[in-house]
Amino acid sequence: MWYSPLTRVHSELVFEPKEYTVFGLALDKCRAHAVVGVRLGSPLTGYGVESSSRAARQRIRHKISTDAQGREVVTVQFQLRGPRGVATVLAEARADADAQGGYRFNYIQVADAAGHMKPIHVIAHGQDTSASFGQAGGGAVGGFALGRA
Repeated sequence: MWYSPLTRVHSELVFEPKEYTVFGLALDKCRAHAVVGVRLGSPLTGYGVESSSRAARQRIRHKISTDAQGREVVTVQFQLRGPRGVATVLAEARADADAQGGYRFNYIQVADAAGHMKPIHVIAHGQDTSASFGQAGGGAVGGFALGRA
């Protein structure tokens, strides 16, 4: 099948990978969250892995799985940088055709990279709505094993 490599290249150029879609949506929600803005400052930038290599910064750590109802679940971990510091973001979203961007977040947690502050729950477990983005609270971002991009 001579067209298979061409089809794959075309689909990668035309369609954005799922982890980058979830990364972009989570980054937008973090930028809109007032507490994240106060702690890290503005403007906020997001990137994959803390590294001096540009290629490594563009890779988003992720895991794609299926929940009990058969829906696709995408979990991403990335860095968030502002003028006042760096934080690690862990976000989990499930595919939902009715949601903006095609995904509804189960949670988004932002934790200070140095571990000095309590994590911020941008979206608490399953409370993704367009009207409210959750509230600050306890919890942990670490302890989740993600595959390489």
